[in-house]
Amino acid sequence: MAHRFKRPKPIPARSATNAPDLPVVGYPDFAKQVSEKFPKHCACWGPLYEAANHIVRRSEAGHRLAVLRSAEAAFNAFNAIILLALNGLGPDAMVVCRSLLETAMGTVYLAADEARLPNYIEYGKFVQHRIAKRWEAGQRVDLINATKAGHDSAMNRFPMRHLSWHQLQIDQLATKTGYKDVYDDYYPMWSSIAHGDFLATTSRLSPKGQFQPPPAWEFVDDALELGAEITARMFYQVTRLLKLGYESTIDRVIVILDELEPKRVQARRYLISTGTSST
Repeated sequence: MAHRFKRPKPIPARSATNAPDLPVVGYPDFAKQVSEKFPKHCACWGPLYEAANHIVRRSEAGHRLAVLRSAEAAFNAFNAIILLALNGLGPDAMVVCRSLLETAMGTVYLAADEARLPNYIEYGKFVQHRIAKRWEAGQRVDLINATKAGHDSAMNRFPMRHLSWHQLQIDQLATKTGYKDVYDDYYPMWSSIAHGDFLATTSRLSPKGQFQPPPAWEFVDDALELGAEITARMFYQVTRLLKLGYESTIDRVIVILDELEPKRVQARRYLISTGTSST
């Protein structure tokens, strides 16, 4: 049976153990306030879940299967953004937006050219071996040996090993996949929070300079809008490139996003008018 994505629900407000010394996880009352305050953000979810469920039900192979599995991985990050934002963890949701963007860009770049599939697969083997060598302080000889051949065969494919399988800088990948505006506006912020820089602290402070424990409103609306923005652009390009026929479903999200963030209308219209980005 194919996996089905479900709309996320707030985390239960009580621990299963009900131990008095454990922190309460989850803020269902806050989640309700979020849905009431940002109805248009939440209205994006239905069509995106509809598209995701169409994708996971498809029977594909080879390049198309790899693209759709990558799209599913990105959609899982979108799920995480929703859950974090609903529970007042806006800065943390913004960090996941960075992961979502990188996965979505890789998905679109892979979808644009079937000839890129070998690099996509071989880089996975390359990384597997590097992880295996460090797993349990290098004691997993079975994993090291099992992944060595794949690693050695992939070595010559990736002269710039600090880059991913596409061998592009992130800003280059953003330009080629229709995300340059999102990258320019938000990637530095996301990276600062993710790396524990200045914004990692200040993003969690109240206007009076006091630490704000969750739930807090900071970045909640941004994370929800950007999560939908990134996911919608990915689905739109994938459905065009693979000729899946789900454009009308994603169009429903695009209309909402045009109202939420008019400054990105031109970037969205370019993707729609050309059928894809400049990949």
